Amino acid sequence: MTQRLAIARALLHSPSVLLLDEPFSGLDVDSSHTVEEILRDFRSNEGAVLYIAHDFDTVARLADQASILMAGKLTPALPLAGVSGDDLRKHYQKICGGTDA
Repeated sequence: MTQRLAIARALLHSPSVLLLDEPFSGLDVDSSHTVEEILRDFRSNEGAVLYIAHDFDTVARLADQASILMAGKLTPALPLAGVSGDDLRKHYQKICGGTDA
């Protein structure tokens, strides 16, 4: 409930960009689907979303591109068209030396 409320509050003033830190953390399946639909609608109306997430499957499903923050530096963005969560996980492990998120 807290996550959904925070996202609703963030959308209240019609921003053009949302910065979300682990937006699906602590949500049940139904709430996750609801939030996902809200964010898809936001993006379809020209909104931009910057997700901070550790769930590779969610990132691959929702994002257009992904970067990895490692040792305080951001890697170049990886386009995600046709990329699965497993593909993204392998990319992460290659860059970070085999450790998972």
